[in-house]
Amino acid sequence: MLDHVIQKISKSKIQTDPFPYFFTENVFPDDYYQEILDYLPAREDYQPLSASGVVRQGTYKQRLCLPLVAESISELPFMHMIFWSRFIELMKGDQFVAAVLDLFRPQIEERFGNQKVRLQPDLGLISDNSDYAIGPHTDHPQKVLTLLFYFPRNDKQKNLGTSVYKPIDPAFRCEGFKHHPFEGFERTYTAPFIPNSVFGFFKSDRSFHGVEPIGAQETPRNLLSYQFLWEACHS
Repeated sequence: MLDHVIQKISKSKIQTDPFPYFFTENVFPDDYYQEILDYLPAREDYQPLSASGVVRQGTYKQRLCLPLVAESISELPFMHMIFWSRFIELMKGDQFVAAVLDLFRPQIEERFGNQKVRLQPDLGLISDNSDYAIGPHTDHPQKVLTLLFYFPRNDKQKNLGTSVYKPIDPAFRCEGFKHHPFEGFERTYTAPFIPNSVFGFFKSDRSFHGVEPIGAQETPRNLLSYQFLWEACHS
C-alpha cells in the first residue's frame, strides 16, 4: 500500500495559480481503499469540531472530527482500532513524510529559508453533515501544508470538494486567523469529491480555500485531513 501511495503523491503535478495545490486520483490501492471505507468510524465516535478547541464553541456544528491519535482511536471497536493504528504508523512514517515534503520542497525553502524548524504531521478524520460550509480562508499560520484525502463511496457527492479562491481585490492577503465571505472572492477551481482522491495545497497568505454550502446530504462528507504543523527548533 505505502509504495503505491508514495508513487501517486510523488508524481502529482503542482498547480501554482493562485497558490500551489494539486489533485490526484486513485491514491490508495483499490482493495485498501475499500478497507478504509469499511473501517470508517460510526457517527457517535466523532466529536464536534468545536470540542477540539480548533474553532470557537458553537461554530461549525455540522463538522465532526476524530483525531487520529492513540487516545482517540483506543475507544473504537477493536478491529477498527487495529486498522487505524497501522494506518497512522504508515502515514506518519519517514517514507511517506519525506515524499510529501519533497513535493513541496521549493515552497518550504522559500517560506522558512535558513530558519531551523521541525515539521510534524497531524491527522484527523472529518465528517461533514448537511448544510456545512466554510468561507475562504488561508489556514492558521502554524500550518505548512495540507492533504485532504476524500473518502466517499461513489461519485454522488462529486460537487462537494474543496474550492480554490482568488480575492476580487488582487492585493488582499490574510495571515490566516479569519474566514471570509464568499462574495469577496472568485472561485477558480473545485477539487471533485470523488472516491480515493486527494487534494493538497501549501499554506501562504494567499492560499484561500473553502467549501461551498453542501446542502442536505443523505450521507456525510467523509475525509481525512493530513496537515504539517511547524515549530521552531531550539539549540
